[in-house]
Amino acid sequence: MRTTRILAIALLVAAPLIVLLTTACNTNPTPPPPPAIPAYPGMPQQPGMPMQPGMPMPMQPGMPLQPAAMGTAPLLPGFQPVVGVRWSFQVPAQWERLAPSGGTEVMFRSMTALGDFRPNVNVVTEPFMGDGPGYAQANMAQLQTAASVLGQRPTMVGMYPGADIDSAWPTQTPPIHTLQRFAALNGKGFVFTCAGPMNNWEPVRPLCETILSTFRVTP
Repeated sequence: MRTTRILAIALLVAAPLIVLLTTACNTNPTPPPPPAIPAYPGMPQQPGMPMQPGMPMPMQPGMPLQPAAMGTAPLLPGFQPVVGVRWSFQVPAQWERLAPSGGTEVMFRSMTALGDFRPNVNVVTEPFMGDGPGYAQANMAQLQTAASVLGQRPTMVGMYPGADIDSAWPTQTPPIHTLQRFAALNGKGFVFTCAGPMNNWEPVRPLCETILSTFRVTP
């Protein structure tokens, strides 16, 4: 049986985002139209596998989940590697590292704001006995109390099965949109979150998809 620790971790997923919202808030009441996120080398031009509302999307012919090699992902052009304890990922070289807060192990933020929000990523971990899809489902009920879950899908985190959850947070100021990748291995759960503005999410989605594709966990 999981303890109330699972309830706490779901809140921690949102907590670092609230911190970033506070620091990124634009005091101008009538900001100009936000610029588009520039394309980085290696960024895919199309989003990945579409989300399925409610239940994980069944695999389609010709779209198998392919496990990647163990270890860190190959370095993408224009990106910088970020390595922690049993996890790694990449972000654009221009992104800045922030002091961890709210239970996060690491936080990075874009130097380019979209209106009153800077896209950002963070990693949160906790003990969990099970796999990535099970970890995502264990967090689902608590996540739904704080956000509108728009969809979920199976994925691979390197060699290991994982799950993505796509959510909107309309009650945040400003409203935000997150794409989270869940993994679990050898008694430890990992949540990798990429966040952007809810009202201008589509320009950010390809970048978040690229960043999440570099996420790896190790035994």
